[in-house]
Amino acid sequence: MPRYFFHVHDGYSSIDTEGTDLPSLAVARAEALETAAGILRDSGDHLWSGTAWRMEVADIAGNILFTLNFSAETSALGLAS
Repeated sequence: MPRYFFHVHDGYSSIDTEGTDLPSLAVARAEALETAAGILRDSGDHLWSGTAWRMEVADIAGNILFTLNFSAETSALGLAS
């Protein structure tokens, strides 16, 4: 079973050194989305700072298979609310 590594870069790098065994790339994509959703949900106000962050998913050889990119910011109108 392939092993996938989920690295998060959000001003500092959180490198996944253990990885997760998953049956396919499709399952790794679903896992990445689920993990990213949890990070977004738990980010609180920090999420809205406009700071970009990304999750890279790599194989055991270190090849980046895909990347999820995120950024959110509040406009001046949103700050007034």
